[in-house]
Amino acid sequence: MKGLTATQRNTLSADYLEYPFLPENARLTLDYGTSTTLNAVLNPRFTMNVTYNSRRNPGGNYTVYPDGLAYFARADETGTATLVTAITYTPSPAIAFNVAPSYFTSDRTAAVNGVDTPQRANRTLSVSGGANINWAVFRKGLLRGDINRSYRADRTITYSSAGPQISPLSESDYWNGSLSISWHL
Repeated sequence: MKGLTATQRNTLSADYLEYPFLPENARLTLDYGTSTTLNAVLNPRFTMNVTYNSRRNPGGNYTVYPDGLAYFARADETGTATLVTAITYTPSPAIAFNVAPSYFTSDRTAAVNGVDTPQRANRTLSVSGGANINWAVFRKGLLRGDINRSYRADRTITYSSAGPQISPLSESDYWNGSLSISWHL
């Protein structure tokens, strides 16, 4: 497809911290990230951009066993992911419409007796959209304006021995806009 562009970037790094005098604090962490972007110009008036980002950060410690060797044991992992979309439709030079939904997740687990156990999970949904106007009024005037709506919802789950504790849903929803007319003499 002529108007389609896909881009992917991957990153990988590892860190090892060794404390010769405190071997129980030696720690290994891995950082893996990926970003994928899709840009599509479906026609001159309709475009869409989609981006997905993901990051995983497992980590653990080394324990010295009676045999004198240090063995790695996973301790925790954090993971995040984001999906962002931007869609624009411009039916004429005078007016344009846009919508931009996004979704974010964040999870953290910890090893308890060798088993990965969830500690926390966050979720966020955001949606914004609106319209813009840029309209010539007669020969010397210009009418400009926009109206947009933004919505956001957040929720967190915290895990403990008593079970999952779900936070109340946090929401914000608002409108904003502007309208101006200018006249050139």
